[in-house]
Amino acid sequence: MNEEKNIPRNDIHHSYIHIAFSVEDEDFAKICKKLKELHIDILPGQPRNEQDKQSIYFTDLDGHKFEFHTGTVQDSLDYYKREKGHMEFFI
Repeated sequence: MNEEKNIPRNDIHHSYIHIAFSVEDEDFAKICKKLKELHIDILPGQPRNEQDKQSIYFTDLDGHKFEFHTGTVQDSLDYYKREKGHMEFFI
């Protein structure tokens, strides 16, 4: 039996788990502007290498994390495999 009352809701703020959506480069600025206009909770970003494309992270009212990213999953994997030799990938 899952007792949802015991789920620590704020733990999401200490996690990298999120749902990501790819968006087009030319739409990124417009999307960021719209999120700000809607007073969406935008999370502080991490420093990014230009090769890792652009991202904006935000949460919904329940604290679930989302990302709009201008690259594809393959772009990210290629970048991390090339630039982050300490990481191990299981594909």
